[in-house]
Amino acid sequence: MSTKIVSDICPPPEWNLTEEDIHQMVDELERYYQEFKPAFERRDQAAHGWVYLKGLLSDLPRKVTERIVLRFGVNVRSLQHFKGQSTWRL
Repeated sequence: MSTKIVSDICPPPEWNLTEEDIHQMVDELERYYQEFKPAFERRDQAAHGWVYLKGLLSDLPRKVTERIVLRFGVNVRSLQHFKGQSTWRL
């Protein structure tokens, strides 16, 4: 069984994005994320949320905590706690 998601039959879409387009999208994502900061009780939670989001949107082949912390240089235990036990206001 093939583990390949995109095949020759179904190629990935072609993007016509410039580097400026990408930077603009990142800026817009950061502004959008700011709307969710009040849901976090502490600043460190908001920071971990941003790292986790960047990890999920990154080009990492597997989006697991250990790979995310290695990519973005944060403490593995802190991010694990953020994901599994941190309380957020709804």
